[in-house]
Amino acid sequence: MPGRSPSALFCGSPCRTRFNNRRKARGAELYDLVMAWRFERGKTDAMQIRGLIGRLASAYRDSDKRLRDGRQSWILSNGIDRIPLGYSKADGDKR
Repeated sequence: MPGRSPSALFCGSPCRTRFNNRRKARGAELYDLVMAWRFERGKTDAMQIRGLIGRLASAYRDSDKRLRDGRQSWILSNGIDRIPLGYSKADGDKR
């Protein structure tokens, strides 16, 4: 795309929107599984939820390889920077 910076992550707004929508949908699926796995261990151990989380992540990566020419659908530094690691239990994560 003309005028695009060589370090740009996306070729334009439509690509950025698709990327973020895919992350949002995948995150919603994983959120429910992770929260259930963390706080309902008795049920989720029997359902093998931890293994499902790993298989789901692998399926996401395989889809990226197939449909996105191998480009990954995660940005490690972007996500880590926004996680409030220092919040207190009393305050929650303030979101």
